[in-house]
Amino acid sequence: MIEKDCILKFKKGSSDAFELLYMEYHMKLFNFVMKLTSGNAAVAKDIVQDTFVRLWEARKTVDENRDIRNYIFTIAKNILSNRYSHLVVEYIHKEYVLSDSPVSECTTERVVDGHLLEETLLRVVASMPPVRRRVYSLSRLHGLSHKEIAELLNISTSTVETHLSKADGYVREHLGANNYS
Repeated sequence: MIEKDCILKFKKGSSDAFELLYMEYHMKLFNFVMKLTSGNAAVAKDIVQDTFVRLWEARKTVDENRDIRNYIFTIAKNILSNRYSHLVVEYIHKEYVLSDSPVSECTTERVVDGHLLEETLLRVVASMPPVRRRVYSLSRLHGLSHKEIAELLNISTSTVETHLSKADGYVREHLGANNYS
């Protein structure tokens, strides 16, 4: 466990204290992210690296009286959640712009509509509660089964189904309100 004085030194910019934090948590964080990404080592490495970069950038705001481990893992979950949200947007954008159309029919209007859809969908997915957003991404982008998602997130399969049903309805409602249905 990292001592409070180490956190205080880290907040002041000590690279030695940062190295101690890194050595203590990088493998634990990597294993955690591997579980969330269904064993995608490349993504896990990127998330761990980005997490420690963000931790360093936010070092002055770290509360030395709180559990640094939770803080680090929360940063990683947020980074991963944001990446999933962007992947959802990219996927739907590609499907909308390129679906059922020969390349020659991809008009400027259709491209502009696709960009507007992408912006709208990004806002919609980002506004979902964190667990629902994660369930939606794991199911729709990564193709995980309800059972796999339930095990990964330590929730029941019926909770996964409820989150997906609500997420789908939420997306339909918000895209429909913007004339994308």
